[in-house]
Amino acid sequence: MQKAFPAPRLSRRLALAATALSTLAPVALAQTAPPAATQAAPVLLPPVTIEGEKTAFSPVEGYRARRSITGAKGDSLISDTPASVQVVPHQVLEDQNATRASDALKNVSGITSATGSYRYFNDFTIRGFLLNGNNYFRDGLRDDSFSQSQSLYGVERVEVLKGPASLLYGASQPGGSLNFISKLPTATPSYQAEVGYGTDNHWLGMFDASGPVTQDKSIRYRLIAAMDQTDRFVDNMDSTRRYLNGTVQFGADRDTTFTLQGEYREGSEPNFYGVPAYGTVDTSRIKLPRSRSFQEPSDSRDYFVVSLTGTLDHRFNDTWSSRTQVRGTIHEYEYSGYIPASLNATRTAVNRNYTLGKQEPYSYNFDSNLTGKFDIGSMSNTLIVGIQSDYSTNKVETWRQAGTLPAISLTNPVYGTRPAALALQNNYRGRSFSKSLYAQNQLELTPEVQIIVGARLDNVTQDLIDATSNRTLTRDDTELTSRVGAIYKPTSKLSFYTAYSQSYLPNSPSTIDRNGNNFGPESGTQVEAGVRYDLLPGLSASAAIFQIDRQDALATDPLNATRAVQVGEQRSRGLEIDVAGEITKGWNVIGTYTYTKAEIRKDTVYAAGNEMPNVAKHGARLWSVYDYALDDRSGVGIGAGVNWVGSRQGDLGNTFKLASYALVDGLLYYRYDGMKVSLNATNLLDEEYIEGSTSAVRVYQGEPRQVMLRLSSKF
Repeated sequence: MQKAFPAPRLSRRLALAATALSTLAPVALAQTAPPAATQAAPVLLPPVTIEGEKTAFSPVEGYRARRSITGAKGDSLISDTPASVQVVPHQVLEDQNATRASDALKNVSGITSATGSYRYFNDFTIRGFLLNGNNYFRDGLRDDSFSQSQSLYGVERVEVLKGPASLLYGASQPGGSLNFISKLPTATPSYQAEVGYGTDNHWLGMFDASGPVTQDKSIRYRLIAAMDQTDRFVDNMDSTRRYLNGTVQFGADRDTTFTLQGEYREGSEPNFYGVPAYGTVDTSRIKLPRSRSFQEPSDSRDYFVVSLTGTLDHRFNDTWSSRTQVRGTIHEYEYSGYIPASLNATRTAVNRNYTLGKQEPYSYNFDSNLTGKFDIGSMSNTLIVGIQSDYSTNKVETWRQAGTLPAISLTNPVYGTRPAALALQNNYRGRSFSKSLYAQNQLELTPEVQIIVGARLDNVTQDLIDATSNRTLTRDDTELTSRVGAIYKPTSKLSFYTAYSQSYLPNSPSTIDRNGNNFGPESGTQVEAGVRYDLLPGLSASAAIFQIDRQDALATDPLNATRAVQVGEQRSRGLEIDVAGEITKGWNVIGTYTYTKAEIRKDTVYAAGNEMPNVAKHGARLWSVYDYALDDRSGVGIGAGVNWVGSRQGDLGNTFKLASYALVDGLLYYRYDGMKVSLNATNLLDEEYIEGSTSAVRVYQGEPRQVMLRLSSKF
């Protein structure tokens, strides 16, 4: 008999949504309140412009970003950052109709998908290493929920920091960090509505309203609502997503600014677990259609995420400023599904497991830092010191079928299998609490030479309360990490940098060795050197070479397969080239080239020298759009792009290989005043390809041709 979870009470979900969107209450009150008595006009700060551009907290104009908030944990020129920082601006997202993280990240070198970009969970590798929830950030605060239900409707741009980043952000994998920057309220009234329809009965609708509330524009608001629904090309994979975001900003453009943002995301979409390599990678005897799924029509995953974020920015004087952020997130999801486990002996059917579960992750994130810009003698200093705290808890309950399920045919699946009975598999609550202190100083020795030195001390406490075994597992770790870098800028157009950085990632207390002891954190180090150059007034290029070493990774104990040993080592080396900007007026381009060699150096199961899965040695991407003005009010645009991904290993054992592929995308649009009609196409030539793999029975075929017609209006 199948166990069913009671759906979250409607009253509770409405209360959560109301809490998140209560940020809009001051807006409604301000718009209906009578005019206030005349007062002396407040003193406004002049707009901050550096090299003719706005700050990193402002929207990016066009395809090229000059500034970032990710590389230095605050407003900084990218050319003054001793690390590879890539930014995908909103104009790129709009031109490419990017609604998922995978749509944006294909424009960044060194990133590949490890699964299918159409999944609820979409896994990525950066510089050869798989990301986890610790590598996802929203406006600089950790946001594990964004590693799952990814939606870009409320995102202004995506910033990627390559390599270990524990100095700035704490525990994480060494490959890099993804920072999704939110859309903020605007100083002038702005309204946008958009509808779209495309392949696989794909509907989308979005409304975005923003502007000032008061005459002096010191109070501003923004409200975004969106819905996305598609049948998808994979059988039994229908998806619906709903999104709501409300932001109010108090004291905009003043010494003290407070921003309050509430966000609500919910949806229903089964999590696809792939199909076997036999019939997709190996098509010598049979070939499975791209639509094939071995999940049942009853598979489901219903989720909702509610978050409330407060940000306080204060400028004490021309030297000192501070930024404090706090976020609370509630994320719940319930799921049931059939997961491919193996092929039967004759390779004619797929053995599956059935899982029913519910998870309730809650998190609290806090970061507060003080930035000082001052001179000591003839040398300029930019000092940042701060504290960070992250608390998360997750209640997990899962059931699995009792006994064995009948296998489902590989070539002619018949759906309708139900488990006769379920057995409790997991019932535990995990908690993690980290406390951190960090400091970094950027010293300008001369106008051409800068050095950066920073250190961070973290303490992470974990516990896991297991109700099934009636035991509590704990782990307490203290880690010191650092970053050292140097920048040389011989001209205003050219800069060189080199840097050394570290990362760490605590291991779960539930993983133990043969003596019952758990393990300390794994570590990562990187050595990197790079160059940035302005090819044209509106076009910039960057290149970087790097080596990342991941150490103390867990491996299977050769004497006890149910236990682990901490001996794993992996290394990634590579070259990355990125270019973005405007070639001539109206002609924008963004492109990448990647060379990565990522391999195992030490393990108890896999051979040294084996390549890391889903990491192509070579890859390249080029996207370009030309906008031709017909007159002062109208214009047409045409865009095209090619995304080439080289061959990759499908698993750590290197037992099968995923073939290389090249996809062609296209764009046509017509604009008139604020109206715009766009036609986007991805995989225009309908190439059949494998996007990623996690095992020989979990291979993810790529999306066929997708076409979307959109009508938008800005007023």
